[in-house]
Amino acid sequence: MNIEQGRKYYLFFDLDETLMFDGVISQENIDALKKAQEKGHEIFLSTGRTKGFLPSEVNKINFDGYLLASSYIEYKNEVLFASYLEEGTIQKCLSILKKSRGGANFEGENSYFDITEEMIKDLSEEEFDRLISSFDFRKAKISKVTFHYRLNPKEEASIEELEKVFFSYKTECVHKGNTTGNLIKKFGSIIKVTKDNFIVFGDSENDVSMFNVVQNNIAICPSSKKIRNMARLIIFKKENGVAIALETLGLI
Repeated sequence: MNIEQGRKYYLFFDLDETLMFDGVISQENIDALKKAQEKGHEIFLSTGRTKGFLPSEVNKINFDGYLLASSYIEYKNEVLFASYLEEGTIQKCLSILKKSRGGANFEGENSYFDITEEMIKDLSEEEFDRLISSFDFRKAKISKVTFHYRLNPKEEASIEELEKVFFSYKTECVHKGNTTGNLIKKFGSIIKVTKDNFIVFGDSENDVSMFNVVQNNIAICPSSKKIRNMARLIIFKKENGVAIALETLGLI
């Protein structure tokens, strides 16, 4: 990996299990990101979470921007791009939930709604409808739905307009074509900076698309074999792995 000293870089950090472990961002990582900014680099939170689903822990860092849920770009307090789910699509997701009672998160820019299996499994259809009517999905600006289980083929086909990422225990859904990698490309196009000036940090399958787009990629305690094979640098330290990586690269 060719990192030029004295060159300005745009650094994109996944949150969970990359920058933050067990709900905490270490002071070492916080200090390292501040030092990177003092060196002239810019730092971005690049996570599958929506803005309304971010923990307060991220407020400890003065990020230059946010690339969130494959559907939202904010740079220097200005929203450059946002892709929200249409009302009809949200209603389709609610119909799936009403039948399955499996639980789902509806994640938005302004807030998120965690509708758990325990909340809805014993509700009548009328009770379910009353509960759902108490949520203001439009005001929340929903851009992502995460079902708390793996969708079956029929459920998947009913929301064909959405991109799905499958896990053994959940299914994440966003607008088709929306990936973290595509979001980084879009950001570069908007601010007219090439991806040679980008460095990405991640740990899991969720980060594959940005590792595909950006050659300067670093894995922090990778949980995915695919990420391990793609990474140009691997750091096997948890809480302060980002700080070690930045120091190793000569960015601080």
